[in-house]
Amino acid sequence: MQQAFFDSLHSISQSDASETPHPSFTWEVVIAGDRLAALSLASEAVAGGLKRVLVLSPSDPQAYPSRFEAPGITVRYETVPRRIRQVSGPLLVLDTSTGPVASRTVVVDLPHPPPDRRSPYIAVDPSVSRRVFTHPAQLEEPPGDVVVMGEGDEPVEWTLQLLSEGANVVLCIRHTEFGKMSFLARRTVRRLEAQRKITVFWQSQPTRVYDIKGYPMVTFDNRQTPDLQFDHVLISGPEASAAQLLSTSGIEVEKGPLPIHLLIHRPRAEEDPHGVVTVPADRAWEAMRSRHFPSLQASPHRETPVRAGQRLFNLENRFYNATITWFRRVNPDLWIVRVQPDHRDSPLVPGQYATLGLGYWEPRVDGAEDRLVGEERLVRRSYSISSRIFDPQGYLTDPAYEEHLEFYIVLVPPSVDRLPGLTPRLALKHEGDRIYLGPRMAGRYTLSAVTDPFSDVLFLATGTGEAPHNAMIVELFRKGHQGRVVSVVSVRYGADLGYVARHRALEERFPNYRYLPLVTREDAPGTLRMRIQQLIAEDRLTEETGLELDPSRLKVLMCGNPAMIGVPEWLDDRPTFSERLGVAQLLAERGFTLPRHGVKSNIHYEEYW
Repeated sequence: MQQAFFDSLHSISQSDASETPHPSFTWEVVIAGDRLAALSLASEAVAGGLKRVLVLSPSDPQAYPSRFEAPGITVRYETVPRRIRQVSGPLLVLDTSTGPVASRTVVVDLPHPPPDRRSPYIAVDPSVSRRVFTHPAQLEEPPGDVVVMGEGDEPVEWTLQLLSEGANVVLCIRHTEFGKMSFLARRTVRRLEAQRKITVFWQSQPTRVYDIKGYPMVTFDNRQTPDLQFDHVLISGPEASAAQLLSTSGIEVEKGPLPIHLLIHRPRAEEDPHGVVTVPADRAWEAMRSRHFPSLQASPHRETPVRAGQRLFNLENRFYNATITWFRRVNPDLWIVRVQPDHRDSPLVPGQYATLGLGYWEPRVDGAEDRLVGEERLVRRSYSISSRIFDPQGYLTDPAYEEHLEFYIVLVPPSVDRLPGLTPRLALKHEGDRIYLGPRMAGRYTLSAVTDPFSDVLFLATGTGEAPHNAMIVELFRKGHQGRVVSVVSVRYGADLGYVARHRALEERFPNYRYLPLVTREDAPGTLRMRIQQLIAEDRLTEETGLELDPSRLKVLMCGNPAMIGVPEWLDDRPTFSERLGVAQLLAERGFTLPRHGVKSNIHYEEYW
């Protein structure tokens, strides 16, 4: 910051802020404020070509997020703006607590007014109103579990503050509102979600807060989201007008011919007769550039996923042939995604897989260095096709009439020896975005071996390995299967069970069906804490489901972690199993026939890793 210190000295020619300075150094843009929108604007300005951008931060250098330094940006800490004056020539002077600053353009990131009990715009039972707030400063006790809702960058800034105080935060943001945030706010949400520091509800918004034993219970507008109880609810009230915010900021504005920009969350830019322009946080740089710096780049910041532009349009038209029509985040790392192809070329056989792809030019959620970034080619991966199980009318889905393909996908983090290419890019996608879908479904892991409608069928899966089983189970019942059907899925945490509600509905409809979820790292309601190998070895399967491990009438299908399956190696027609006990070995010891070429087997598996 040594150069920044000298720049700051050059920008002040007189110590008396009431006099007009004659600076030897003039800033191109001065931004008063250090919130996410202000820092986003500063970053976009230098990325667009400016070289002299000054940020005035009222905070000390250790405060987050004010510690933001980059080439072309100077940050002057512990500096409070007091007055904006018009002087001769195309200059504005901003009087501050540390002296006057001259600039071609001044932007004020208007602070929110002091916290008060503004009425939130959802219904709140009076008995829990003391736990419903409109600003974090109103909390007088540890925050605990908090649901946060609002517009613009404000809820993201609240979330950062609450996390620093040890809160567990659920952040409610609609996709339409997400696009109106500054790029730093968007990036912050993505990183916090990817790091599992917060839970983001992309489809659900609070509609009412009522009292359950003295704590707020929150209902949501999405029927898939159950009522949830929190320690506190933080919801912004009606947004103050620009005039109100300016009056409470303590900044005196002198009227004149040069516009003064106010940075605030607004759906569109507004200008009053006195030269004060209100610009939205997500388009602040574009508004300033078009007015003051028309020769510079528009929306240049490389970390902003631009959804327009001729190059991107050409790349999408060249490579993409399908549309994401549904994107449900079961948790930050686990998603159910539906994709509609532009043209359906082949019928779907339940259990098969299809290929998804995105361009290397797409941004990554994890920020990992990718040597192929920007390449005009696709990163692809195959995923088993799942099933939504019920159609909108409540009937079992028929793959012949499904316009969409459903996928069950987990975010793969980077590691020392592996850099995933697809899921970190898919994490930034939403409904309506384009994607590549392979033209044909393929795979031999199907129901072809289940030929007796009175046979019993056992499905064993780990994690997203249950995806093909969902489609197979629907197919069995759609065709009237009479034997017992049991589906067992093992996950680490209860939050990793993305289809449990649909399978419970299947159990109610078909008395010969049972869904048994296993959780390995916690005690979760409605589950058993154990691995699939333990379930088989200890004969708990029969105890929990009534299904006998009878090789004469039972077909076993397994998909998921190879360690769970335990595929053997063959030597002289004899299987050799690994030291780590797998289900294949357990079943072989009970008389089941292992699959190999030319042998009719009652075990079938697909290694999903």
